[in-house]
Amino acid sequence: MIRIFTLGLLFLSSMSFASAVQTADVLRTLKAIQTKLNQPHPKVSAQQPVIAEHRQPAAQRIAAGEFLLFSLHLNGEYLGEAFAIKSEQGVLLGLSGLVEILQLAINVDIANGTASGWFINEANLFTLNATEPKQLIFNNQVVTLSSQQLLIDDDIYIDAAVLQRAFSVAIIPDYANLTLELTTEQLFPVAAQQQRQKAFV
Repeated sequence: MIRIFTLGLLFLSSMSFASAVQTADVLRTLKAIQTKLNQPHPKVSAQQPVIAEHRQPAAQRIAAGEFLLFSLHLNGEYLGEAFAIKSEQGVLLGLSGLVEILQLAINVDIANGTASGWFINEANLFTLNATEPKQLIFNNQVVTLSSQQLLIDDDIYIDAAVLQRAFSVAIIPDYANLTLELTTEQLFPVAAQQQRQKAFV
């Protein structure tokens, strides 16, 4: 009987001790958390390197000279795939591929580095000479192109910024998703064809 009573006291005292230890641990942990929260955040030194590789824009991760294949959209409508080359300033678009997708009346001669024709209507003339001096003529404007704005490879690649002006179209490349969005109020032949097709559906 005495042994049972002694064991009971030992059990109760051990429970009280464990409870006291657990309570003390919880209070100590809470106090440590509160102290840490009250501490001022350390300022990042200007000389301290900040690693942000995963936040680097997709355009910066693509090396200049790399071939790209964009999904081309005109005013939100998917038209096809267009080849391009990344440049230091932006992107060079393959002219013959772009002309074919947009169904423009422009003949591209890659071997001779020339292109001539018109777009939207016959008043909008388009003439390119890729030999020195490299010149593009559109809407009676003459633009001299630098070697960074024009490249001949498997196609004649022209800076998208130049083509924006020539075709009166906004060109927005999305390098992360490899999409090329063209927006314009001009009615390109391919858009006119789509409108006719939708009218018969």
